[in-house]
Amino acid sequence: MNPNENILWLSLGMLAVTYLGRVAGYWFIRYTEPNEKTQQFLQQVPGTIFVAMVAPQLLSSGWTGWLAAAVGFALAAKSGNMLLSLSAGMGVFVLLRAVF
Repeated sequence: MNPNENILWLSLGMLAVTYLGRVAGYWFIRYTEPNEKTQQFLQQVPGTIFVAMVAPQLLSSGWTGWLAAAVGFALAAKSGNMLLSLSAGMGVFVLLRAVF
């Protein structure tokens, strides 16, 4: 088998595994009724994914990132508007980076 065939089979295998993983999740949810704890967990997933994406960047951003995150968090807690709080936090971050 030449290297190009190996890459083709590897790519097709990864495609199949990825597709099956997604389809299996939809199939499982379609034919089962999640209990209360599972439903609560599924409602929290978007927030945990967001934190998992933001936390590494926040840890390496210095004081400007921490201040911008504090502004965004305070605004989210006060208003409950995620778009507004994210926009304000990013605006504070960009402004602080431009000035300092």
